[in-house]
Amino acid sequence: MQDSNSEQLPSLKKMQKKARLLKELGAQKLNSQQREAVASVLVGAGGGRRPLTLFGPPGTGKTVTLVECALQVCFACIHHLGRVSFCPMLLDA
Repeated sequence: MQDSNSEQLPSLKKMQKKARLLKELGAQKLNSQQREAVASVLVGAGGGRRPLTLFGPPGTGKTVTLVECALQVCFACIHHLGRVSFCPMLLDA
């Protein structure tokens, strides 16, 4: 028996297809793992209820991946809504 959350989550095949067809908007080329991370955000991996965590040692492309995610989400919002707003949040250490 499947729970209702698993039925709503995008399939692995859908995410992989999105990763293959992804048109990169950033200045740097993404590797296959980065493309899959961006595609996971775009297809709603986690059902939109769980945060997506990127981790790895310094210099592995986490920031590049996050920038590409932001660009893709902005492009989608502008395409569908005609505008997008950002509100940066600063956290005290």
